[in-house]
Amino acid sequence: MVVVAAGSAWIALRYGQNQADPKGALGAIFLLIGAFMAVLFVLQWLDIGRAERRDALGSSGELWRALAVGPVDDDALAARRETWGVARQSVSTGALITLLIFLSVPPIYLLNTWVPFIVGTPVIVGIALWKSLRLLAPGGDFDQAYERAGRALAPLGLRVTEHPSLSIEPKGVAPYRMGPALHGALVLDGERHGRPVHVEMPVGAGVRSPSQVTVRVPVRSSFELRVREGKVRAPKDAPASVRETLDGVPASTDWTGLRGHAGPDGITIARRNAGQEDWLRDLWLAERLAAHLE
Repeated sequence: MVVVAAGSAWIALRYGQNQADPKGALGAIFLLIGAFMAVLFVLQWLDIGRAERRDALGSSGELWRALAVGPVDDDALAARRETWGVARQSVSTGALITLLIFLSVPPIYLLNTWVPFIVGTPVIVGIALWKSLRLLAPGGDFDQAYERAGRALAPLGLRVTEHPSLSIEPKGVAPYRMGPALHGALVLDGERHGRPVHVEMPVGAGVRSPSQVTVRVPVRSSFELRVREGKVRAPKDAPASVRETLDGVPASTDWTGLRGHAGPDGITIARRNAGQEDWLRDLWLAERLAAHLE
């Protein structure tokens, strides 16, 4: 962004000053911005492809398979793939609207005609409204995304019992505009290895959000879990079986930010800033501890 802004300013100062009709400078600026947007969308498509491959073959896919308590069938695999298809479709829609804007606006300055703008504006607005209605309608794209999540989670013995709501609201920061806003939390419930499991992931700002995993198991004495130097540790008054279990858990930066509590309600592991895969790791750890507390 900084390079494009600086380049546009340099073109305007170098070739646009003292020109009654600086079409050359305007054309160069539009070309620079267009090239930047094209590269941006290509990088987004590539990022989605890499993320999809990591999801299928990397640690997230491995954790998902390792924690499965039921068959990993074709429907669950298809649901995981479809999730990335939605992301790819969203980027494609953005690229289409950006292309239509470039076909509608630059001709006003370069060709002295408003015809492409007059024709293009209703098309752009129509696409935006159509996509918005498909997204927000009951049973639309937004609800279907969580329906796919439920299918993908079925092998884990979990189901989506609550998901965030989506609305279009005015943004409270500059530039002031209408935009999408998420409220609520993604809540998962189920039974694994004979124990009730409850997972909450409230909507946060940005990629990382809070998470909390609870495995219901009787705990005679309460204790806290903390992370020091990459190791999850329990206090000296915690049951010996817990401390021995944690000794066998490898040190890793993946545990950074973890906080745990064991008490009458079971074992709860929470994070303030959880990445996409963190709740799966926390579920693995909570169940590992639960198995030594029963």
